[in-house]
Amino acid sequence: MSPLKCKSGYALEYIVFMLLQNQEKWLRKSLMNIAASGKFSSDRTISQYAREIWGIEPNLDKLPAPYENPQKEREAIEAEVKN
Repeated sequence: MSPLKCKSGYALEYIVFMLLQNQEKWLRKSLMNIAASGKFSSDRTISQYAREIWGIEPNLDKLPAPYENPQKEREAIEAEVKN
């Protein structure tokens, strides 16, 4: 039986194991997951710190999700790696 058809928790473990074999794929999935996450309660705290402690107004411009322009995202990452 395929591990993906198994009804136990082993199917997920198998998928994670297979992803871990390819570090680049694992890192990409991890970063995409983080980048696509919603607003955290810490966002409010950081905005409050910006105003009250650092004396600056936070920028509320929404950044595009990484998957909205993958070529531009790749170029930015490659530029960071070179520096």
